[in-house]
Amino acid sequence: MEVVFDLSQIETLPLETLSIILATSLFLRRLGGDLKLARPKPSVRISLEITRVHHIIEIHPSLESAIRAYTYSAEAK
Repeated sequence: MEVVFDLSQIETLPLETLSIILATSLFLRRLGGDLKLARPKPSVRISLEITRVHHIIEIHPSLESAIRAYTYSAEAK
C-alpha cells in the first residue's frame, strides 16, 4: 500500500501529529507499503528536518512528485 500525506494545510507540526505520521509509516512498512509526505509549508518542513523525519520518510514538494516517486520505484522492480 502506497500512501501520500498532503501536508499543505498544516501550519504547525505538534508532537501528536508527528507521532501519527511516524506510526503510520511504521504500520505501512510492516505491511510492505510506504508513506511519502507532500507539500509541507516551510515551518512544517523545518520541524520535519529538526526531528530528522526526512531521513525516514521521503518529503516531496508536490503531490505529483510523490506519486511519480512510487511510479518510478515500481518500474525499477
